[in-house]
Formats: sequence, structure tokens, C-alpha cells
Amino acid sequence: MQKKTLHALLRPALVCCCLLFTLPVIQAIQWHMTESITGITGLHHDNAILRLNIMKRDLGPSPNAKQLTAFYHQGPQGIASALKPYGYFEPIITKRLYQNRSHVLAKYHVTPGPRIFVKLANFSIQGEGASMPYFQSIQTNFPIKADDPLNTSLYDQTKENLMTTAINRGYLNAHFKNTTLEINTKAHTA
Repeated sequence: MQKKTLHALLRPALVCCCLLFTLPVIQAIQWHMTESITGITGLHHDNAILRLNIMKRDLGPSPNAKQLTAFYHQGPQGIASALKPYGYFEPIITKRLYQNRSHVLAKYHVTPGPRIFVKLANFSIQGEGASMPYFQSIQTNFPIKADDPLNTSLYDQTKENLMTTAINRGYLNAHFKNTTLEINTKAHTA
């Protein structure tokens, strides 16, 4: 009877010792994740990958399985956000997760959805420089036109270039009276 009691006492202690030695090994696994995005190409794809890389970088150098799982589930929001500057506000994104030991592959397939197009582009220069040939040329050759696909990066860059040009030409008090970009996602217009 004493042998059985001793065995019954030693068994849980042995299990606890095994767990104490293996738990740090389980927690020390280095997880590696790669991402794959299909359905989009070019700048749209590059911007989506860039957005995911920024999100993953925020996890730190050695993310654990829980952090990578959260990253995987947040991936579609990151991809959707990366498509907005190009006029895609309603993408459909499906995801699949594959694991092989400590390597994880997150696959996302993107159907961009309907694209927003510029309905009206209204641009005018007022004030002292309005009659200058250079500014008239900018107004005539304004890069955003009706029926163009929306590109908010081009919109922002155009505003920045215009302000830089005005300041470089001596118009130090130059400013925008009104800058508005209205997006109607139901009508798919801006």
C-alpha cells in the first residue's frame, strides 16, 4: 500500500517537473510569418504589402503566436486601407492561414470592388499670381480631370507642388482658400 501511495504522490510531481522544463521551450519557439496577396498588382499590391509590413514591424522582432494570429486577422483592414488612395473603398478580401511547424503563411485574395472616379475637378488660382503665365499653365494642365480614377496621392502631391512653386516664386503668403475632396462611395464618385 505504501508503494502505491508513494507512486501516486510521485507521478504528479514528475508531471509538474516535465512541464516546468518544457514550457520555456514551447514559449521560446521563433515564429516566422510571410504574407501573400493575390488579385491586385502594381502600385496597389505594393502599397498593400507595405501596409502589412508596417503592421508586422510594429509587433517587434520576435512576435509570438498570439500576436501573429491577431496580425493575420487585422490584415484585411490594413489591405483595405492601402487601397483607398487609389479609389477602392469597398474591397472584398478573403484570407487563409497555413502553418508548417514554426512558419506561418498568411494568404489574402483581394477583389478591389468598384473604383471611385473623379466627377468634377474644380481648380482656380486667385490673387496676385493668377495672371502669371506659369500659374496659368499649371491651371490649364491641372493633373486631375473629370472621369479620371481617384488617386488621393496625386491630389496631395499636386497641392504640395503648387504650394512649393508659389513660395519658390516669391509668394510667401500663398495659401489655399479651400481644398475639398468629397468622396461618395455609393455613387462611386469624387
